[in-house]
Amino acid sequence: MFYYSYRPDIEKLNIIIDGMHYFVNKADTLGDSFDKLYSLCKEYHVNKNDTTRLMIHQLVTYGSEIKDINGFEFVNYKLRLDKTPVPVPKALVAKLMEVDNTEELESLRLFWENSLLNPIEKARNDFFTYTQTFMSPITRNGYVIMYKAVKRVSEQTSLLPESYIDEMIAKYNELAVLPTFANKSKEWIYENFIKQSGYMVVEDSDDSMWNILSDEELENLDEDEVTEIDDNATVYDLSNFTMDQVLPVKLNYSYTPKHNGNYGMEINLGEPVTTTIDNVDQNEKNECSFGLHVGSYEYVKHFANSRDVILMCLVNPKNVVAIPRYDTSKIRVCEYIPIAEIDREDDGSWRQLESDFSEETYLNYEKKELAKVYESMIDDEFYQKEKTLYSLPNEEYIRDILKKRLL
Repeated sequence: MFYYSYRPDIEKLNIIIDGMHYFVNKADTLGDSFDKLYSLCKEYHVNKNDTTRLMIHQLVTYGSEIKDINGFEFVNYKLRLDKTPVPVPKALVAKLMEVDNTEELESLRLFWENSLLNPIEKARNDFFTYTQTFMSPITRNGYVIMYKAVKRVSEQTSLLPESYIDEMIAKYNELAVLPTFANKSKEWIYENFIKQSGYMVVEDSDDSMWNILSDEELENLDEDEVTEIDDNATVYDLSNFTMDQVLPVKLNYSYTPKHNGNYGMEINLGEPVTTTIDNVDQNEKNECSFGLHVGSYEYVKHFANSRDVILMCLVNPKNVVAIPRYDTSKIRVCEYIPIAEIDREDDGSWRQLESDFSEETYLNYEKKELAKVYESMIDDEFYQKEKTLYSLPNEEYIRDILKKRLL
């Protein structure tokens, strides 16, 4: 059955097609989509064909004609990924329609593929709108870049060869302020410092920074007096070591959240912070509640004080639990991974510090975890027992998504 009526005085359309009842107000549409819809209704009334019928559904639902996108199909009047039962949210559809870049389209596809693993419908459907509202970037693997304000717990760890350290420990005073090696890779340290000078010094101060001696300071070192120097520093001669022999020389920082809680209190770069979904408040009406928290740039820049450390984190859409209705710039999740520290410049800009960790760190971790879930889903009885732990709905399409993610 097809029926339509149009009132030009109030510019509204009433359309009944394929059992669907649509009421369209021109004031609520964008561009010329309303006029196109009216023309299509007149055309379909005279010549009923599938192409026009689908275009009517698309214009009513999304305000535009749906272009062909790899992996997406217009099924049962909604855009879906690989015929999965969950329709793509309107905000994401609109973004897919405007993007022409193949790489960006793929990242959006992976974002929604990750989202389909989220059992919480409200969080699953609203998270993309959140990323657009607060300009949170979506990575090439469909993760979202978020931030977290924390407090640093500095733990100095010696990663040099122990036998050599025992022989070469020396003391030296009057250290100048020198470059830090925090979060630098072994290759970077070797090429930029060890290979050039052969010496490294560790300052045992409140800041606990790794430093290197200047040429002048090296020349002033007196081997006969080296054991008589102040206890505030340790000097290592690495001139005879190759890069393979020099272990990563850097500080290992750990962090803790600004607020106390029952979980997620120990934070380390490159290590996912996780809890079960039951430990996170799903009620979006509660602004401040229990769970793991991350936020947008807008939230963290106001929440963090000058003494706090800001961490760049990655969030998989499948782990988003609640987006508070009123304080919407922060979210509650059951997992995130911190991958780098952020340095706040005097002009207000943020700069990511060099880190050994990246999106690949999280991707490799997730593949191992998803493999466990996929294996468990082969055995339905086992999966039912473990479903709460993994926080996934028991749907056939979930198996297909997991299989693709693991390939």
